[in-house]
Amino acid sequence: LGIFLIAKLITYLFEQYGIQTYCAIFGLILASPFAIFYNTGLFGQLASLGAGTVILGVVLALAGGVITYIMGEK
Repeated sequence: LGIFLIAKLITYLFEQYGIQTYCAIFGLILASPFAIFYNTGLFGQLASLGAGTVILGVVLALAGGVITYIMGEK
């Protein structure tokens, strides 16, 4: 019952307030990692990482994005 009601609410919001609903959902998606890191104390652990680890993480994230983009084109 709850899923049905939420689906109806989301449908109504998209029909009546499309742009605002998209922006709200996008904002929740962007804010979620920061909330998780903050509430679990991961920011402190991330601060102690070395430069090599951070660079490797960025390179792997970019590689994942490129692979996802390429696979999405097919």
